[in-house]
Amino acid sequence: MDRRSLLIGGAAAGSAVLSGRWSVANDAKPTNEPWLRKTLKQNMVRLPGNNPTDLTDLGAFGERCRAAKSSGFDGYELSVPLGGGDSNISAAELARVASDEGIVLDGTVGGYHWKIRHTDPDEGIRADAGQRLKQGIRQTMELGGDTMLLVPGHGKDGDAKTVYDHATRAIEKALPHAEEHKVHIVVENVWNHFLYDHEGGSDQTADQHLAFVKQFDSRWVGMQFDIGNHWKYGNPADWIKTLDRYIFKLDIKGFSREKSGFTDVTVGELPWNEFYLALR
Repeated sequence: MDRRSLLIGGAAAGSAVLSGRWSVANDAKPTNEPWLRKTLKQNMVRLPGNNPTDLTDLGAFGERCRAAKSSGFDGYELSVPLGGGDSNISAAELARVASDEGIVLDGTVGGYHWKIRHTDPDEGIRADAGQRLKQGIRQTMELGGDTMLLVPGHGKDGDAKTVYDHATRAIEKALPHAEEHKVHIVVENVWNHFLYDHEGGSDQTADQHLAFVKQFDSRWVGMQFDIGNHWKYGNPADWIKTLDRYIFKLDIKGFSREKSGFTDVTVGELPWNEFYLALR
């Protein structure tokens, strides 16, 4: 896969998911699936008069699946919990529609974790976040996915140790649920003032992220590594080498250090070939 084929269909997207389909347990690669496949997140498929967040209209959902497929994408990541709170939407029905359109629902994204945070100083809010994480894990399994993307907290929720401990405890509580449903909890590296220095320079490493996911000593916890997110703070190729097999899936987006802002995938100075070689 060269740079062009890596980016086909994703040039206008803020991010996309490239799913590595290898076994985390034994590193054995299946021969009947692609090494990487391009997928989209729920709010990235936008059609006139078709709300990407509305999953109650199966016909409209199928239309979005067809649009993704015809644009060269293989999968679709929905936000969970479905419909928020106690959803009565059938994950199995959504999975059937997607399958009929040739789309894989390979994983999900926690749709709550920015506003209802696992590191919130309020214990009641942390408990609510924990229930939503468990519900999301179950629905991910019902959709046929094997990962749920999680932002485990925000560094501004308290002192560094307290935030770290709350984020750790949230995942520890959800781990039995993840193991039961065979869904990996994948932490995304985002601008959340956590596991990196938000005011620091461009020579930072992924060591803190690695230590965070390794502490669980579980095959059910890893990273959904966003290649563009921390280009401002370090070299993503080096971060890929550091995180290694703890990277289960990827997000991609562009970033310009010169303008200090996010861009379309093909815009900015990111050395894509370095990332490709690091992934290989």
